[in-house]
Amino acid sequence: MIYRGAHVRHPAVRFFRGRHIRIQAENPLVVHADGEVADVTPVTVEVARQRQVVSL
Repeated sequence: MIYRGAHVRHPAVRFFRGRHIRIQAENPLVVHADGEVADVTPVTVEVARQRQVVSL
């Protein structure tokens, strides 16, 4: 689904924009970044301006 881009139309998928985004859940969830396990919720994502760097 992801490789074909079909996930963007899935009703459970939501997109957000921002420089700092905090992700939290009632129960801890594994967070994946670029196909790798990156962290466990809660997590704050920060995107550097004019870069493709994501800090977890």
